[in-house]
Amino acid sequence: MYLTRNQAMGQPIRGFESLPLRQRNPNFSEATLRTHQEVDARSLALHRLVAEKIRHNPDLLQHVKKTLTRWQSQVDGASQPYLVQWEALLNQGTDVCLKACVENTQTATALRQSSPFCGVLTAKERFQFLKTWRPSHDTSGA
Repeated sequence: MYLTRNQAMGQPIRGFESLPLRQRNPNFSEATLRTHQEVDARSLALHRLVAEKIRHNPDLLQHVKKTLTRWQSQVDGASQPYLVQWEALLNQGTDVCLKACVENTQTATALRQSSPFCGVLTAKERFQFLKTWRPSHDTSGA
Protein backbone atom coordinates (compact mmCIF):
# COMPACT_ATOMS: atom_id res chain seq x y z
CA MET A 1 0.00 0.00 0.00
CA TYR A 2 1.29 3.44 -0.91
CA LEU A 3 0.78 6.29 1.52
CA THR A 4 -0.12 9.78 0.47
CA ARG A 5 2.34 12.49 1.42
CA ASN A 6 0.09 13.57 4.29
CA GLN A 7 -0.31 10.01 5.57
CA ALA A 8 3.45 9.54 5.50
CA MET A 9 3.82 12.68 7.59
CA GLY A 10 1.19 11.46 10.05
CA GLN A 11 -1.35 14.05 8.94
CA PRO A 12 -4.94 13.46 7.86
CA ILE A 13 -5.77 13.41 4.17
CA ARG A 14 -7.31 16.69 3.17
CA GLY A 15 -7.69 19.03 0.27
CA PHE A 16 -5.91 19.57 -3.00
CA GLU A 17 -2.40 18.46 -2.00
CA SER A 18 -3.61 14.95 -1.17
CA LEU A 19 -4.90 14.34 -4.70
CA PRO A 20 -2.73 12.27 -7.06
CA LEU A 21 -0.62 14.39 -9.41
CA ARG A 22 -2.71 13.42 -12.46
CA GLN A 23 -5.80 14.95 -10.78
CA ARG A 24 -4.00 18.12 -9.68
CA ASN A 25 -2.25 18.73 -12.99
CA PRO A 26 -4.39 18.26 -16.11
CA ASN A 27 -1.20 18.22 -18.23
CA PHE A 28 0.14 15.16 -16.39
CA SER A 29 0.27 11.93 -18.29
CA GLU A 30 1.79 8.55 -17.54
CA ALA A 31 4.38 9.37 -20.21
CA THR A 32 5.50 12.38 -18.14
CA LEU A 33 7.82 10.16 -16.11
CA ARG A 34 8.72 7.33 -18.42
CA THR A 35 11.84 5.95 -16.83
CA HIS A 36 13.35 5.30 -13.43
CA GLN A 37 16.15 7.65 -14.43
CA GLU A 38 13.66 10.48 -14.88
CA VAL A 39 12.00 9.73 -11.53
CA ASP A 40 15.43 9.67 -9.89
CA ALA A 41 16.41 12.93 -11.60
CA ARG A 42 13.23 14.59 -10.34
CA SER A 43 13.87 13.29 -6.82
CA LEU A 44 17.43 14.65 -6.93
CA ALA A 45 16.23 18.06 -8.10
CA LEU A 46 13.53 18.10 -5.42
CA HIS A 47 16.06 17.18 -2.73
CA ARG A 48 18.33 20.00 -3.92
CA LEU A 49 15.45 22.39 -3.32
CA VAL A 50 14.85 20.87 0.12
CA ALA A 51 18.56 21.10 1.01
CA GLU A 52 18.64 24.77 0.03
CA LYS A 53 15.63 25.49 2.22
CA ILE A 54 17.23 23.71 5.18
CA ARG A 55 20.49 25.63 4.67
CA HIS A 56 18.47 28.84 5.04
CA ASN A 57 16.56 27.48 8.05
CA PRO A 58 18.49 24.69 9.83
CA ASP A 59 15.66 24.31 12.38
CA LEU A 60 13.74 22.43 9.67
CA LEU A 61 16.08 19.50 10.27
CA GLN A 62 14.18 18.83 13.50
CA HIS A 63 11.11 17.96 11.41
CA VAL A 64 13.24 15.50 9.41
CA LYS A 65 14.47 13.87 12.63
CA LYS A 66 10.90 13.52 13.94
CA THR A 67 9.77 11.95 10.67
CA LEU A 68 12.68 9.53 10.76
CA THR A 69 11.94 8.50 14.35
CA ARG A 70 8.27 7.92 13.53
CA TRP A 71 9.09 5.90 10.42
CA GLN A 72 11.59 3.71 12.27
CA SER A 73 8.75 2.44 14.43
CA GLN A 74 6.23 2.08 11.60
CA VAL A 75 7.85 0.84 8.39
CA ASP A 76 8.59 -2.69 7.26
CA GLY A 77 11.99 -4.34 7.46
CA ALA A 78 12.96 -3.64 3.85
CA SER A 79 13.20 0.11 4.49
CA GLN A 80 14.95 -0.09 7.84
CA PRO A 81 18.54 -0.21 6.45
CA TYR A 82 17.92 3.08 4.63
CA LEU A 83 16.47 4.67 7.74
CA VAL A 84 19.52 3.56 9.72
CA GLN A 85 21.73 5.22 7.10
CA TRP A 86 19.69 8.44 7.29
CA GLU A 87 19.99 8.40 11.08
CA ALA A 88 23.77 8.01 10.83
CA LEU A 89 23.96 10.90 8.36
CA LEU A 90 21.80 13.14 10.54
CA ASN A 91 24.00 12.33 13.53
CA GLN A 92 27.04 13.53 11.57
CA GLY A 93 25.59 17.03 11.23
CA THR A 94 23.66 19.18 8.81
CA ASP A 95 26.42 19.63 6.24
CA VAL A 96 27.20 15.92 5.93
CA CYS A 97 23.52 14.99 5.78
CA LEU A 98 22.63 17.59 3.15
CA LYS A 99 25.68 16.69 1.06
CA ALA A 100 24.54 13.06 1.00
CA CYS A 101 20.97 14.16 0.29
CA VAL A 102 21.99 15.79 -3.01
CA GLU A 103 24.76 13.48 -4.19
CA ASN A 104 24.36 12.05 -7.66
CA THR A 105 25.44 8.52 -6.72
CA GLN A 106 23.76 5.13 -6.68
CA THR A 107 23.77 5.06 -2.88
CA ALA A 108 22.22 8.51 -2.58
CA THR A 109 19.62 7.64 -5.22
CA ALA A 110 18.61 4.58 -3.21
CA LEU A 111 18.49 6.61 0.03
CA ARG A 112 16.23 9.23 -1.55
CA GLN A 113 13.63 6.51 -2.15
CA SER A 114 13.18 6.35 1.64
CA SER A 115 13.81 10.01 2.35
CA PRO A 116 12.59 11.48 5.64
CA PHE A 117 12.68 14.98 4.12
CA CYS A 118 8.98 14.96 3.23
CA GLY A 119 7.19 17.91 4.73
CA VAL A 120 10.15 20.29 4.58
CA LEU A 121 8.62 21.96 1.54
CA THR A 122 5.13 23.34 1.87
CA ALA A 123 2.45 21.85 -0.36
CA LYS A 124 2.56 25.04 -2.42
CA GLU A 125 6.37 24.87 -2.85
CA ARG A 126 6.24 21.21 -3.80
CA PHE A 127 3.38 21.72 -6.26
CA GLN A 128 5.18 24.67 -7.89
CA PHE A 129 8.27 22.51 -8.31
CA LEU A 130 6.29 19.60 -9.80
CA LYS A 131 4.42 21.95 -12.12
CA THR A 132 7.59 23.44 -13.58
CA TRP A 133 10.06 20.55 -13.48
CA ARG A 134 10.73 18.64 -16.68
CA PRO A 135 12.85 15.48 -17.15
CA SER A 136 15.03 17.41 -19.59
CA HIS A 137 16.19 19.76 -16.80
CA ASP A 138 19.86 19.51 -16.03
CA THR A 139 20.46 17.64 -12.77
CA SER A 140 24.25 17.49 -12.97
CA GLY A 141 24.84 20.75 -11.09
CA ALA A 142 24.35 21.54 -7.42
